[in-house]
Amino acid sequence: MPRQLQPCGTHAAYVRHRRNKEECDTCKEAERERKAKARAAKKLADASVSLSTSEPGKTVGVESKYHEQADPIIITVPSGADPLESAKWRLAKVRGAMLLSTPRDMAALAKREEEIVALIQELEGSKIEKKVSALDQLAAKRAQRLANAAG
Repeated sequence: MPRQLQPCGTHAAYVRHRRNKEECDTCKEAERERKAKARAAKKLADASVSLSTSEPGKTVGVESKYHEQADPIIITVPSGADPLESAKWRLAKVRGAMLLSTPRDMAALAKREEEIVALIQELEGSKIEKKVSALDQLAAKRAQRLANAAG
């Protein structure tokens, strides 16, 4: 059974037309669009970003344009003045990388995630007073009663 030919406007049809030395404008246009998308994807991989000026303790807006006709993408990046905000941003980046990573890289990313979570807990703990549980309060009162009774 012969293979089904792809319709005009696809890459396979473009290759077939070139091989047979046939002219097809729709296939040429589709190939131009495919190549433009490939170039845009390559630019995306090699994208350079421009940082706007920042104030201490504020986030920085990163604007990147991957294609001449594309709208710029603005990503907020912490300026580094607030370590908690920076740690949360790094955690988001690591979790994003975990979604796209291979199994080989997953262990290293999981370890890094645990380290960042511990750092966030440590930084949040320094800002927020530790809450004393009801059991600890009862134990403290009991120890105080015993000390008063003994002394």
